[in-house]
Amino acid sequence: GQPSENPAFMVKYCEKRVNKEYNDIVKLVNALRDSIEKSLWSEIEVNVGDLIYCLLDNNASQLFEITDVKKQRREMFAKLGGVQLFIKVARLAFRHQDPYKTAENAVQGRTDVLNEVMVILRELTYALPSSSDSTFSDSDIVFFFAFVRYHSLFDNVLNFLEEVVATREEPFSLALIPGFYSLVDKMEARHLAHFCRVLSLLLFEPEDRQIMEGSHVLTSSELLQLRRNRLSKNACYIVEKN
Repeated sequence: GQPSENPAFMVKYCEKRVNKEYNDIVKLVNALRDSIEKSLWSEIEVNVGDLIYCLLDNNASQLFEITDVKKQRREMFAKLGGVQLFIKVARLAFRHQDPYKTAENAVQGRTDVLNEVMVILRELTYALPSSSDSTFSDSDIVFFFAFVRYHSLFDNVLNFLEEVVATREEPFSLALIPGFYSLVDKMEARHLAHFCRVLSLLLFEPEDRQIMEGSHVLTSSELLQLRRNRLSKNACYIVEKN
């Protein structure tokens, strides 16, 4: 048949077009997927670095600026399943061990990649806020919350979690976190201050936070009334439990 009627030809043609337009994004994602399937950590490190360079565009003056080009690349990365691949990288770093029970020295040599993964996941969430609920499940958030145990990962995981819970439409339950009080008790003062920023986002309904971020400054009595209204409407009790 004609080339346009050949499915394999069309797939390669589309990949070539997307790669040309999005800085080899399909090629980079496929390379990461292949290295994950083979559990080749040295290749995973290289692939993650290449993707970060592509998605962040390491220009010091524009590193965290969301340009149209960057947003388009990140949208394509998400459509290609890149976010799920980065989550797999994070899980693979623990060799299928429970991160809540794994000593920090057990992941030595992999913390650089884990920090890179969390930086780009945070930037993707910031650039594509509407995708948080569909992209990160409760089990994903529980998994990443375990990283607060590790000093070498704390700052980047909190930055990521803060962005995720801030953009989710559904509240996240702190009751899902194993040994929550133990995690908090072991935090240093600086870490606890950072964690309080995340905690504050979990104590209000997302709709209420939007109201609070408006031009009108709510008084304490108005804030209390908001919460009472939620209870009278049989709203979700997750926030009250938090």
